[in-house]
Amino acid sequence: MSNEPFVAAIAARLSSLHSVETTWCGCSLWSQLDMLFDLASTRRLEFPEANIPDLDQYKKVLGVVKKGIETRKEGSNDRGRFAALPYETVLAHNDLLSGNIMLKVSAGVDAPPEVMLIDFEYAARSERAYDIANHFCEYSGFDFDLENLFPSAERRRIFLEPYIRSCYPTEDLNADSINEAVTEMERALPLFCLLSNLYWGIWSIVRHGQSDVDFDYLEYSELRLAHGLEFHSNLFEIDLNEQ
Repeated sequence: MSNEPFVAAIAARLSSLHSVETTWCGCSLWSQLDMLFDLASTRRLEFPEANIPDLDQYKKVLGVVKKGIETRKEGSNDRGRFAALPYETVLAHNDLLSGNIMLKVSAGVDAPPEVMLIDFEYAARSERAYDIANHFCEYSGFDFDLENLFPSAERRRIFLEPYIRSCYPTEDLNADSINEAVTEMERALPLFCLLSNLYWGIWSIVRHGQSDVDFDYLEYSELRLAHGLEFHSNLFEIDLNEQ
């Protein structure tokens, strides 16, 4: 996902999804997380030989992350126009890995790329910044090679600029406005990256023993809960004990 026109097309399509007005009252991301933790606790009892980690430590991390997000969301009221944008609750895809993005066949060689988003199994009401942070985490693939594949601030901006412009289709935002909006998104993304690690790490524990897919869910859970949390807390200089 390093092709700039392709990245811009994904950003615009995701922004379009986030703009959908719906009366759907399905579970929010936060409600899903609570349910996943309950189910994971059951898996730990069902499979004692699997060495599933103590979940209390991750519940504490979830509490720290949630408090940090709530604090920053409340503080957004005192900042500029775009401060609340990352925290708006929208209809979110929440599983935007490369396999769920389809490139439409173009009618012409020079035509801009068009994409479709598929597989809305994990769609829910969640904050804009979570869906974007989760997408950035998916750059790292199933091997979760964060060191080499998690996008840099420069690469994140390649996505964020067209996303933000698509959020305001009737306005011609100037450079200062774009910079302000990108800064607000970047301010929000670190905690939502941690939240993505928690979600998929706990989800993987729940999937252990349930799925016929040839995939090591517990290994992936460790990648997200141990490596992912450590990587993002170090990258973004977040102290998970003092949020």
